[in-house]
Amino acid sequence: KKNKTTYFTVRTYSEIIREHAEKYVQAEFIDGFIEMLSIDNIIKEFNAGKQILLYEYLKEQPSGDIKWFKIIAYIFCYEEAKSLQIIVFDQDIDEEKKKLNDLQIRANCDIATGLLNKATTERNIENLLAESNEEVMGAIIIMDIDDLKLINDTHGHLAGDRCISKMAHILREVFRAEDIIGRIGGDEFL
Repeated sequence: KKNKTTYFTVRTYSEIIREHAEKYVQAEFIDGFIEMLSIDNIIKEFNAGKQILLYEYLKEQPSGDIKWFKIIAYIFCYEEAKSLQIIVFDQDIDEEKKKLNDLQIRANCDIATGLLNKATTERNIENLLAESNEEVMGAIIIMDIDDLKLINDTHGHLAGDRCISKMAHILREVFRAEDIIGRIGGDEFL
């Protein structure tokens, strides 16, 4: 029999975390992932009284799909060894994130047109004005559909809804993607 020698590489905890992050975690989340699981952060959070750390990130699957995951790290003190220990779980939260995103879209958009709703339109304009300096120029255009009530009364609400949808489609084609376009009333657009 020949003697078989097994070789393995000794790596530090930090190297293992970095290697895992660079292999699986999407680029914009790598630094946060590494920071959350760093030894310094674990000690700092434990000393601050935290025993559970959470971090949400996008992770590439073996199939190539990108999905949302949440790291749940439980920190505990192992008295006999006088050391901190962590147990880390990776939880698939992709469906939860998709549902939350869908709810946010519904909360911010007009259901009939897909444009921003009145409250979101107003909030976005207020934010833009607050962030802009005096030299920035812009325009506010308010439009409505003439005689929409007459169209609804004469041809039915489906015909009126088609007019509203067509107006939204035209506005999306005419204005830039970064422009604020919203439905602020029944037949009013901004």
